[in-house]
Amino acid sequence: SPALAVEVEPTRLELKITPDQPAPGQLQLANKGRKAVEVRLSTGPYRFLDPALKLPSCQDWIRFEPEKLTLAAGASTSVGYTVTPPENLGLDTAGEYLGAILVDELPAEPAPAQEEGKARLTIVPRLALAVYAMIEGKERVEVEVSKLAAEKLASAAGGTGGRARQE
Repeated sequence: SPALAVEVEPTRLELKITPDQPAPGQLQLANKGRKAVEVRLSTGPYRFLDPALKLPSCQDWIRFEPEKLTLAAGASTSVGYTVTPPENLGLDTAGEYLGAILVDELPAEPAPAQEEGKARLTIVPRLALAVYAMIEGKERVEVEVSKLAAEKLASAAGGTGGRARQE
């Protein structure tokens, strides 16, 4: 069975949550492989490419039901998750949080016994799904525009029109 036989939808979560209410949802898991697999769900920090991006983590807020399951070849299922913000979230000044859902794919069948003196290595494919949580009531939308010029143009019907151009 090929590695990464398990597919997950959605591929990322973008949530707007209230600070005092759990936010439930579901992940759809599908095994596209020819063998059964064990799937384990957990959370971790979101690792991103921009080191200047410093957002607090929400990884400890996420729980799964179930956290571990066996998925037959060609089968699909739903797994529930709940994002439960901490009680003191209203005191936090951050309005955005990041985390990751980790989906590990293991063989469902135990490995055969090894001869003495030999070892067996199991590679565990892992999907990491980004989780972005925005806290309702703490939204802040900012836009920065620089070098903007406006020109007045005549319209085709003889009236006047306007057009903005960004440099």
